[in-house]
Amino acid sequence: MAGARVPQVGRVTRRVLAVLLLAVVGAVLGLIGGVVTPAHVEIAGSDTRVWLEPGETVDRIGVTGLVTLTRASSRTLAGEPVGVRAVIDFDAAQLVSNGRLNTDVVPAYVAAYSDPEQLVSDVRHELIWHLVRWVVGGAVAVLLVTGAWWWYRRWRRSFDHTHDPDGAARATSRAYRRPERTWTVRIAGALVVVLVVALVPSGRAHLPAPRRVVGNPVLAGTPLADVEVSGLLSPALVAARNYIRTYAGQTDAYYDTLRDRLLARLDTGTVTLPVGTAGQDVASFGFVADRHCNIGMDRVTVALLRRLGVHTLVSAGDDAFSGSFAFESVCTRNLAQQSRRADITDVMVGGNHDSPRTVRDERDQGMKTLEKDVVETDGLRFVGSPDPRTSRYGEGIRPATAAGRTRALDQQAQGIARVACSATAPLIAVAHDPTVGEQVLRDGCGKVTLALDGHTHQQAGPESVPLTGGGEGSQFTGGSAGGAPGEAAVDRTFASSLTVGPLHHDAFVYVVGVDRKSGALVGITEFRFTPDQQISIVQDVG
Repeated sequence: MAGARVPQVGRVTRRVLAVLLLAVVGAVLGLIGGVVTPAHVEIAGSDTRVWLEPGETVDRIGVTGLVTLTRASSRTLAGEPVGVRAVIDFDAAQLVSNGRLNTDVVPAYVAAYSDPEQLVSDVRHELIWHLVRWVVGGAVAVLLVTGAWWWYRRWRRSFDHTHDPDGAARATSRAYRRPERTWTVRIAGALVVVLVVALVPSGRAHLPAPRRVVGNPVLAGTPLADVEVSGLLSPALVAARNYIRTYAGQTDAYYDTLRDRLLARLDTGTVTLPVGTAGQDVASFGFVADRHCNIGMDRVTVALLRRLGVHTLVSAGDDAFSGSFAFESVCTRNLAQQSRRADITDVMVGGNHDSPRTVRDERDQGMKTLEKDVVETDGLRFVGSPDPRTSRYGEGIRPATAAGRTRALDQQAQGIARVACSATAPLIAVAHDPTVGEQVLRDGCGKVTLALDGHTHQQAGPESVPLTGGGEGSQFTGGSAGGAPGEAAVDRTFASSLTVGPLHHDAFVYVVGVDRKSGALVGITEFRFTPDQQISIVQDVG
């Protein structure tokens, strides 16, 4: 009996090996497809196509027909040089006003490239997933096609057995189609030979001579010092060299140093999170407000929360400059990517300097957005909605009248309070303006126990606010996490002149402790960062 099963086992083994071989062939074909087609990644709000270029000793990035940056690369794969080519679908009109570079907007755009480590991580991630999708897709496609062909052959044999039992008709058909089959086999064989010759490396390396890249001497001292610049817009790039030096190179080094100093300070073990009293179940989360697209502080904030083991970050809005430009998606994308790598959930609410586009970008980037519905994470429940006022570039704040703004904020507070009143558990209200937070505490049917807000760029609280039906809640207003001065100054000028580059004013990040059961505030730890990179830590603020 055992010997009778051997042929069956051998047949199964051959079929498994055949399936594996077909999957490998499909994977190789998919890999080839992945190399010759571009991956897509968002860079500074623009769709960017990225290719691997086997045999190239340089990396190239640019806008087709306008400007190309070329840098020497020593990257290799299986002993062969591999370059990267990136083409940005960029609307240069964003940076131009009246035929000249807009000195408000250019620093903000350049700052979008001030975290090269994150940019490289984004490109690498998308390239890897692009290749993985093609490899898996190729394997699946070959298996499906082969399976369909196998099924057709079985069906055909069954059909012929019924309708052509002696095989005469089929033999006649095969004889008639013999010339086509002969040419098909020859062409397929020729293609296989060509592919083998082209793709299989020789036993001896024939590496191309490295291309000589000549950096523009005018860009010496900037992150583009060793980059060759060509194209119609190369003079404009040279004209922006001071921006590149300050808002890309110096900014990256500045925030790296600030992060390293913070981590060194935390290593002393002098910072502890609130633990509450007996019976309390305390959850800690990070809190920021008014980042104003200072993406340099993102690495500092995320490093702080990661070191303390905190997995939630709440923002009270004004994360963008003005919500007016496509490149402002980087204001939250950079934070979203770093938070994802650190296993941190971002909970965001829109401020007056954000826009519906900002909120949409946040959702698309995997952040949780407060748009009246309750958001729950780590056993905490948050409620809020975007600021009804707007501060688009060149317009100032709208509504333009104080009465109109007051009416809009009152309606916002009433909407959040209605959601709170239907809740069955304590809530934390997050709104951009402090007046909204206070009103929600008073009108939220006692369900809102803590209100967090920003807008003023001035820290205030925590203050006790009486709740409907008795008891007290707490309100806390955060200072600017982007190092912005007072809100009045931001309304008078574009935020990029205030928060891009190294810090111009103190920046604040907070860790808030809340009892999950009652929603009561347990404690707030303040981390203050000064322009000269000093760090002060205050535990139990207020």
